[in-house]
Amino acid sequence: MNLKHNENLFFNTWDISQENDLKTALTQLDNKLNEITREVSFWDVFNVTQVLLTESDLTSKLALLNIGEAAIVNANKISDGNTSRYRGDIAYRKSSGELIWIPAENKGIYIPSISYDDAHDMLQIKYSYQEGTNSPDWTTSVKVGHQEGYLINKNTKKVTSGDGFIQVNPGVFTCTFSALTVTPSGGSSFLLKPIIKFFFDNGNGGYEEFYPDYKWEFVVVDNDTKVKVTTYFNDNSIADDVYMRVR
Repeated sequence: MNLKHNENLFFNTWDISQENDLKTALTQLDNKLNEITREVSFWDVFNVTQVLLTESDLTSKLALLNIGEAAIVNANKISDGNTSRYRGDIAYRKSSGELIWIPAENKGIYIPSISYDDAHDMLQIKYSYQEGTNSPDWTTSVKVGHQEGYLINKNTKKVTSGDGFIQVNPGVFTCTFSALTVTPSGGSSFLLKPIIKFFFDNGNGGYEEFYPDYKWEFVVVDNDTKVKVTTYFNDNSIADDVYMRVR
């Protein structure tokens, strides 16, 4: 029988006289068996024709079910005032006309909760199963502390003293600023290494990054650890319009 096309088929018979004949017969038989297979899904078994989303559907849509048809709940929870139905529950109309309910295994949802683990300096998300809830909406806020990095911008043209750029000789400029100390939770303190970039005004209202020769080092000035940046420019006129950004 061909279940896909609802047709009857008759198998041919084979005369087996050689080994190859047996192989051919088995191959053809296997092909015919493959043809009569049918993939049956969950929806086919229960013949689901209605989807229940609200309480009113329990009255209106269940009444539309014919014998052999089913409705499935596609909401977290709906209730007729006496009994609650949950996502995945199925109402099935038997051949006798009786309506029966097939409960789903899962009657709740997983709700996340967020906490901050200060000892390990990380956020933790925990999912808790809650049975019988009718709303998945849940909000929480976690204030996370952070260590600010360097927020330094220097211009060789405008700043020429103090912690700004100092021209030590043609094409060479130095700049110093306080070093940041980072103390992670449960760890030892260390000096934060800077990330340094250089830009120049392109004359069109914007800035363009370029890559001059430079070096940086930690130095101690008056018992205070600082970062000292030394830049080298082949063209002194370019250095007059150079901006350094440290993060």
